[in-house]
Amino acid sequence: MLAATEMALHKIDLTSRGLAQSVPFEGSGVKWVCHPTLPECFIGFREMAAHLLRWKDLDEVEVHTYSSLEHSAPTIPNRRGR
Repeated sequence: MLAATEMALHKIDLTSRGLAQSVPFEGSGVKWVCHPTLPECFIGFREMAAHLLRWKDLDEVEVHTYSSLEHSAPTIPNRRGR
């Protein structure tokens, strides 16, 4: 099980109910999900980046950055005569 704080990630062993591993990770505002096609990984989404980590060692495998696009309503051309 993953326990995330603002400064670290903690992997909890559910069998022993003990702390299996901790790694530093600035996790403020991150939303965590299991990877949909790679069961050995999980993803943390931030406002401007997605972090791919491995369950076995909590190693960060990849970071993908993206820009926040503002969505606007589509413009409808002026149709004269209708």
